[in-house]
Amino acid sequence: METSDERRNGSAGTESVTFEEIRQMQRNNELRAERDRIEQQRRSEELDRRMAETAQFMKEQWKEAREFIAELRESNKELRESNKELRERQMETSRHIEETNRQMKETDRKFKQMYNQFTTQWGHVLEEVTKPSALKLFKEIGIDIDHIFQESMHRKEEDREMEADIILVNTTAVVVVEVKTTLRTDDVDYFLKKMGEFKRLFKEFKDKTVYVAVAAIKFNNSSDIYAKKNGIFVLRSNSDHIYKLENIPEEKRRKF
Repeated sequence: METSDERRNGSAGTESVTFEEIRQMQRNNELRAERDRIEQQRRSEELDRRMAETAQFMKEQWKEAREFIAELRESNKELRESNKELRERQMETSRHIEETNRQMKETDRKFKQMYNQFTTQWGHVLEEVTKPSALKLFKEIGIDIDHIFQESMHRKEEDREMEADIILVNTTAVVVVEVKTTLRTDDVDYFLKKMGEFKRLFKEFKDKTVYVAVAAIKFNNSSDIYAKKNGIFVLRSNSDHIYKLENIPEEKRRKF
């Protein structure tokens, strides 16, 4: 027969195990919450870094850019508030993480949308600034341009597609200008590749001599030298958007 002492001992042992299990579950929850907090903090810091880089790049360039930076700052404020709530309510960790992920995705979507709008608009501005300079500079080196298309031109045929930023023409020659904020060597390679399709897609110029040029504010990894070695005219802009044409000898000019 079981004695009363044995019953008490057995009951006490069961209570001890159950309490430890509860404590362990609490510790596990706290550890998970701490890991989530650290990860969320890392994401917030990463977003801060991206905002700073974006603000530096787009500073005083475009009204929409400034509005976008303000929007990012507001999004970051919301994320910090979510972090605070997450620390205060550890039992709702999963819900807060899901909400924060949604906000991050929405912020990324807005970032991409606004950045694409900015780069498109900024590209149009550069094209408009480049056109009058290009017309004058090419005349100075003997390519007597008498017409410039006011809009970029886009053509598509079957599986081939091409857009030309600026096209200058006269009765015998065409100059196609690719406009970039920053020119890289792979941009030069891509430009030459798509120019291989130019006369097929722009049939109205098939009987003319086609020259190529690149216009940019900044050149990475000596891309300007690389362009000239490939027979491409280089239009270099200073901070006031005044262009200088770097000429190429006639025999070294790339023609299509």
